[in-house]
Amino acid sequence: MVVAGCSLKAESQEGTTREMTQPTHSDEFCERCWSFDPLAASRSEDDPALDVITSGTIFFDIIFAGLPRIPVPGEELWSTGLGSCPGGIANLATALARLGLRTGLVAGFGDDTYADWIWETLLEQEHINLASSPRYENFHTSLTVAVTVEGDRAMVTHGHDLPESLSSLHPGSSGVTHRGGRSRRRDLLVGRVEVPRHRAVR
Repeated sequence: MVVAGCSLKAESQEGTTREMTQPTHSDEFCERCWSFDPLAASRSEDDPALDVITSGTIFFDIIFAGLPRIPVPGEELWSTGLGSCPGGIANLATALARLGLRTGLVAGFGDDTYADWIWETLLEQEHINLASSPRYENFHTSLTVAVTVEGDRAMVTHGHDLPESLSSLHPGSSGVTHRGGRSRRRDLLVGRVEVPRHRAVR
């Protein structure tokens, strides 16, 4: 049986069908796995499209792991682990979306390859609404290289200020409508992270 790309059963070695605890997937988007809605019982037709809006700076994060120590000046060390992911405010937006909330992100995106990858990852894989996030020509994505050692980390970041402030992009908290003395708006700005260039820690 296959439901929206989610295989609920599989063949055992003996050829008999067995139930699976975790579904297997034939495509990246699984309607069954992404159908959880923690607010389903309280939703109504006049609810806003989004449950939560996040706003801040995005980064392309590169993480080195498995190092014995932080390298000293002039030294090269090889790591046993390497990863990359959307960083900054994208971490919070992704966590909220994976909790089942209809999540929007207001952030400035560049026109480089890093921005293309982050945009595709957040929109298509994490199902985050990017309708209010502009893309700027001739603007590159902020990048952070993180090195993890013994439960701690060190980071180096490069980036530039956006051509315009995020405060001019976010719809704000105005427009809250009330019905029967109760707010019908569920949108909530839960995170705002704008990192000045001179900040070394985020």
